[in-house]
Amino acid sequence: MNPVEMYARGSTLVIHKTLIRLFGMYAAVMISELLELLRIAEETGRLIDGYFEINADRLEKETTLSRYQQNEGLKVLEDAGIILTKTFGMPAKKHVSPVLKNFETLLSKSPIINNNKEVIIKEKKEKRVVIINKKGIKPLFEDDTEKLRLFCDSPVSNMSLFLSQMTKELTLGIDVSYYYFAVRDWSGSANKKRTAKGWIATARNFMRRDNEKGKLKLAGGIPGTLKYLEL
Repeated sequence: MNPVEMYARGSTLVIHKTLIRLFGMYAAVMISELLELLRIAEETGRLIDGYFEINADRLEKETTLSRYQQNEGLKVLEDAGIILTKTFGMPAKKHVSPVLKNFETLLSKSPIINNNKEVIIKEKKEKRVVIINKKGIKPLFEDDTEKLRLFCDSPVSNMSLFLSQMTKELTLGIDVSYYYFAVRDWSGSANKKRTAKGWIATARNFMRRDNEKGKLKLAGGIPGTLKYLEL
């Protein structure tokens, strides 16, 4: 079954949990809706060089997401290389082209789908306590990781690479895309520089801080407490 058939939402707002865990709620809703629009565009012959038009008002009606929430979701997907956007036509209108090859590649590498680590999930009152084994994930950076850079100039500013270094966190159900933007915005506003590995460590420190305060951002907005043996 191809991604369009598997993840398009159809006539109801049902979002695949894998998408929520990978991209966060806004982006998950948007990619599901965009795949449905792609299916319709293909069936009706409305694709223009692989692109189809999107309309914020119609998207809000179909998804309940505001323009701001739509743009946040689109930004996550674009940074991850899952979609391309272009504005053209008379009058100029925004168009989107889902990059299905990148989408399938990211899903195939996801620990949520290909989980090769032992994860034990226990329910405790209204909070989730998750214990993960100590087997680590080797970094996959190909760039110069020792150079201090702003987050926006770092190799991990690429959303796909950032996500690839957060396999444990994705498995645990953390909203990793939220922390991607939190670290990116903090770096820009405070002019902070780190190595590529340092930015991954900073993102995890943000997660630990929120976890200690009981404010850890989990995919789907589920309140919870996570207990790590290694993070």
